[in-house]
Amino acid sequence: MLGVLWKIEWSWEVLRQEMSEAPQAPGDRDRERLVEADRQSMQDFDKAVLTISGGALAVSVAFIKDIAHGPNVPSLLALAWAAFTISIVSILVSNYSSHWALVKALVDLDKDQAGAVQGGCFTWVTEGLNVLALGSLLLGLVMLLGFSFLNLPVRGAIP
Repeated sequence: MLGVLWKIEWSWEVLRQEMSEAPQAPGDRDRERLVEADRQSMQDFDKAVLTISGGALAVSVAFIKDIAHGPNVPSLLALAWAAFTISIVSILVSNYSSHWALVKALVDLDKDQAGAVQGGCFTWVTEGLNVLALGSLLLGLVMLLGFSFLNLPVRGAIP
């Protein structure tokens, strides 16, 4: 664990040193604004996916406890929970890979490596994880809705 923390601290020191040596171009202010807007947008996306996935898990537990005492098709609920869990884990890993994509992109930019893929493979990993998170969230919501409709009490039925 200490080795990982040391490596992260070392990478930040290298990044800070390389960024302080980088020349400032006239368009850097606009670039910084766009980078900040993109960063904020992805933070909002991550928060939304985490909130919805976590909330859906909590709602489904409350639904079973209070409404569907003997649930029909419990495998549908298990699959929904798995999808929500995949969504949450994907976002968490995406945040970590995003950090490394940013570090690589900044180092490449400062070294003026034209034609290099900004962020390298970390960019593709981050994008793939974000798509996986969104897809599994939507799939989990569809399965949870299906499970809920199959387990709603019938009006007039004796519980």
